[in-house]
Amino acid sequence: MAGNKNILARISDSQPKNSSGNYARLFGDEDIGELITKIQSASIKAGYVLENIIAQKSTLIPGGDLDSFIDDCMKGKHSGVFLGTKKMIRSSKYHVEGHEPDLIVFVLDDNGRGVCHIVELKVGAAFDTKKADGEKETLEICRSVLGPKLPFITNFYLCAFHAENRQEIITGLKGRFSEEEVMTGRELCKILGLDYHEVVGEESHFQCDNINYFTQKVITNAKRKLYLISEEDFYQEKRENS
Repeated sequence: MAGNKNILARISDSQPKNSSGNYARLFGDEDIGELITKIQSASIKAGYVLENIIAQKSTLIPGGDLDSFIDDCMKGKHSGVFLGTKKMIRSSKYHVEGHEPDLIVFVLDDNGRGVCHIVELKVGAAFDTKKADGEKETLEICRSVLGPKLPFITNFYLCAFHAENRQEIITGLKGRFSEEEVMTGRELCKILGLDYHEVVGEESHFQCDNINYFTQKVITNAKRKLYLISEEDFYQEKRENS
């Protein structure tokens, strides 16, 4: 989809608010430090990119109005699979201050009744213990607050989109989640009726651009360094011979 190009994580488009002096000190070079900062910024953006791609390809809650949607479901007006975004959740009476999930998925029968999946979406599956504990706490709070308010069976999942299987996710989460509390990207796409490989293809649209940009920057910096070293050696030799 052409519209996706504006949201993809291209390193050259990254504009981090702050440049980390740590990277410059680590490499002894401000240009390389800035490049690594841009890469980190693009990496963080990758999660938002994935959310947007999934949202653009899914059947969204009509009008983006979660409150009206749930009211209509109670009247049996909706059936099928619908996706709610974090923005929709935040603007509804169902928001959980500071603990809004990334996605909320409704799987409804012809009577408007069914299951609500609260989903925290992650690109990868590697977490430290503190981060894993925090992710589970957020999802548990969401379910405890939303569950009693919603006329659906309510579950929560951490979806590690690129994980091959649930065990990989559980291991990456240091065993803090059970098998029933995690899902892969393939499983999420199956629920939403999406083609997993198509989503991955959209997500990786700018990978070649990123490789070329990174390589060009590193080579340019290396040539500049070599030139400066050669120039310094030249003048040092002249001083020694004079």
